[in-house]
Amino acid sequence: MRLFVAIALFSISTLCYSEGIKFETKSWKEILQLAKNKNKPVFVEMYSTGCVPCKVMSKEVFNQDSVAKAYNPNFICCRYNITSKSGAIIGKKFNIRFFPTFLFVRADGTLLYKKVGALDLNSFLNMSTDALSEYNDPKTIQEWAAEYKTKGNDSEFILQYIKKLGKLGLSYMSVFEQYLRLNPPKEQVRTEIAEIYRSDMEMIYVGSYAYDYLLNNISKFKGEWRDRMSDRLQFYFIQTVSKAKKEKNQALFEKIMTYFDKIPWDGASITKEYIYKFYHDKEKK
Repeated sequence: MRLFVAIALFSISTLCYSEGIKFETKSWKEILQLAKNKNKPVFVEMYSTGCVPCKVMSKEVFNQDSVAKAYNPNFICCRYNITSKSGAIIGKKFNIRFFPTFLFVRADGTLLYKKVGALDLNSFLNMSTDALSEYNDPKTIQEWAAEYKTKGNDSEFILQYIKKLGKLGLSYMSVFEQYLRLNPPKEQVRTEIAEIYRSDMEMIYVGSYAYDYLLNNISKFKGEWRDRMSDRLQFYFIQTVSKAKKEKNQALFEKIMTYFDKIPWDGASITKEYIYKFYHDKEKK
């Protein structure tokens, strides 16, 4: 009899999580009220209809038992298409531009944590742990900003502040550039700096202090980091060209092109002729 009861309880426990994340089908207003009633933070997946990585997440990650155990007891979970009424409200408030975007939000509607892009299973589980840590952190972002005014020359504090801003999906470029000024490379660039460049949380444009720092010190990134940072230089270059094209900013484009020969293209099949053609070609309607 005891064995039967134990098996039954195990089966019930397993069934509770076998379908993965339990997404609520309520409006955003109702979700926040539910979070308030249950004293839990909210997890939101923002997606678009044609988003392939979003579909992969649903098929390979959201349905895992380990994910259900991490998310269902700790968060009010919901997901919205950016074109839905609630999705449009959230998208505007939190500046959603890419999909999937994952948000963790307090019951009062303030942002706890933001992550853009598809994640593997372990990264998705780690994200829930980070979000809960932020939820239980009594120090607000306003307090961090106030402290930065008095600790603007403290490298370790600035590094933690950058991480905090990144988790909230907030711009940290000016803070990062201050960190770079405080840490001029000697023989080798600090790994923490390489990690921030690699994180892809913030767009860096040609001509900025952060771009020039990376370009001028590329030889001081060691091993595989050098290859990764060369890729970053190329990526930021192309993105800045795209920005100039979108804005029809000829002066910016001419400034960008003065950097072309300084970039370690390392065999990439990119030529000046290709860049000029890309910039001057009209978008097909």
